[in-house]
Amino acid sequence: MQGSGNPAIIELARLPERVAALTEGQSDEALRRRPAEMEWSAMEVAGHLRDAARIYHERLFLAVAHDRPFLAPYDEAALARERNYQAMPLDAILSGLRSWRDETVALLSDLPVEAWERVAVHGETGEMSIIQLVAHMIEHEADHLRGLTQLLA
Repeated sequence: MQGSGNPAIIELARLPERVAALTEGQSDEALRRRPAEMEWSAMEVAGHLRDAARIYHERLFLAVAHDRPFLAPYDEAALARERNYQAMPLDAILSGLRSWRDETVALLSDLPVEAWERVAVHGETGEMSIIQLVAHMIEHEADHLRGLTQLLA
């Protein structure tokens, strides 16, 4: 699992450019349009991905640095409202996403193989190894990228 040739790390590293490619050339109106009252716009999805990249990085760091750390759940809808993604400039969101993801790629690329088995305890889902956390990240991001593609089609 170690190294930058790891398929999981390669997939994680692609996120910022995939979001940038999907949003490139889109009008501000298209980026901020909500498909329904309680659904997120493309800008809100991008903001969520940026904050999720930060939160996942922090969780991975805790799992690397501590034995069985507790990972507190968070309310993503409340965070979206609190951060007001809808009003943020896209370049700031993309810059933050790139920065956090670069940190995560560096952290994971330097991990010895045995460290991928380190466990953290999530407040909702229980024990998760670093391998499981990374798999969850990839699945979560793929789901949001599909949604972003649909929103901007």
